[in-house]
Amino acid sequence: MNIKDVVTMVVYIAITFILSSVGSQILKKFFNFVTTRQFDLKKFTQDGGFPSSHSAFSVSMGIIAIFFSIWAIKNNFSYEFCALTLIVTFVAINHICIVIRDALGVRRSVGKLADALQKLNKTNKETLTLIEQDNNVTQRIQENFEEIAKLTKIKSGHLPHEVIGGIFWGILASTTTSVCYYGYSKLFILCLIGIVVYIVVMSIFLRYGSKIISLLNNFTK
Repeated sequence: MNIKDVVTMVVYIAITFILSSVGSQILKKFFNFVTTRQFDLKKFTQDGGFPSSHSAFSVSMGIIAIFFSIWAIKNNFSYEFCALTLIVTFVAINHICIVIRDALGVRRSVGKLADALQKLNKTNKETLTLIEQDNNVTQRIQENFEEIAKLTKIKSGHLPHEVIGGIFWGILASTTTSVCYYGYSKLFILCLIGIVVYIVVMSIFLRYGSKIISLLNNFTK
């Protein structure tokens, strides 16, 4: 590989990561607007939401590694080089598993803890309204709880459908850039169709999912 090939590959990887991570953040705002009819750019970098940008980003790494391994094997690179690409692929897949487990487990627990602290702060305020306002100790307790509430106004972790949505978006985004880079022009159209279908189906699911599930439950009874 010459310098031009290396630069082209770096650009391809950068575009893939931008499309998977930044693209998922844009989709979060779009899907949020579809479901709530509200648009807020201030929360563009906020954690949580559908689809999971962490899952999308990690999956895109795995797709890039898989495509590169296939390309190396098809072009008869040395055994050592192909073995190295396969090792990188397995590491990337392991990273995907760790990120998904983290999104569903540790980060989700942090989010629940933040919610609990906010509820505790609300309860504290309601309780302290029954106590004299000139009580200095009470005032300090109130200020401490307000500070806790400010620090815990976060949404961390994901629900299962948010992670699944992130996985599918990561696959679509990275596959689209990969088929362009490796010249699989016939698959490019399918990828674009897949992206359109993904956005349309997910919009319908997020907007009317609960109603659809309720209708199906009533129908099966």
